[in-house]
Amino acid sequence: MLKHTDYFHLGKIVRTHGLTGNMICVLDTDRPEAYLKLESLFLEKNSSFLPYFVKKMALKGAEAHLTLEGIDSAEKAAVLKGSDIYLPLSKLPKRGKNEFFVHDLLDCKLFDVTHGELGVVEDIIETAGQDLISFTYKGSEVLLPFVKEFVTEIDMPNKTVKTNLPEGLLEIYTSKVKLEKDDAFEETDGEGV
Repeated sequence: MLKHTDYFHLGKIVRTHGLTGNMICVLDTDRPEAYLKLESLFLEKNSSFLPYFVKKMALKGAEAHLTLEGIDSAEKAAVLKGSDIYLPLSKLPKRGKNEFFVHDLLDCKLFDVTHGELGVVEDIIETAGQDLISFTYKGSEVLLPFVKEFVTEIDMPNKTVKTNLPEGLLEIYTSKVKLEKDDAFEETDGEGV
């Protein structure tokens, strides 16, 4: 997926609908209704952003039904199936006082109540159960569940995230690397005998 600093990922075209070029999209947002009056959007194809004017967009359950100008047949719509949808950052809806967007957290410094500075937020990984914060600690990737119990404060003006890590979490990730190195060493010893 192309990551361009002036755009954000809104969703994906997942299939065609009917014979007149309509498409079904999954929008990656908690507030899909905020995007119903879009005039245009960008689709990623072959590592390029292609602009399209929106003819019509409607919500039907968890899906968005999309019709783009110039896409007037099932064949033309099929070419766009699987395309990621992007918008310029200027199209993000206004945030409330204590709201933030996931991309706002990237590069925020992580501080833990017990361990002090941990590193920076490198990625937010969305899973079916819960989101995970990814960061590197002592050369190992660590995944922290993004829940109130462990993420205690987000200070966007200062770009900091305060945590209360579950006991043993860092050790699980850092000892795994040590264990793999120890296992490799033992195998080498066995070959030399």
